[in-house]
Amino acid sequence: MRVEKQVGQVSSANLTEEILDYLRINQKSFEKQCSEIEKQIKELVENIETEDEVEPIQSRKPQKRN
Repeated sequence: MRVEKQVGQVSSANLTEEILDYLRINQKSFEKQCSEIEKQIKELVENIETEDEVEPIQSRKPQKRN
């Protein structure tokens, strides 16, 4: 019985480590995606600011969408 309990604890520890590794990988992937989204948002904001310099928002005509 004691050996079975130790084997179960080792298996559980290995599984826990595998899960933690998986979560670390997911966290890195998530952080990379967040960084990419942040870059895209900055680009969009810069584009909006540039458009506002050329044609302020109040004077724009609504654009028709297809």
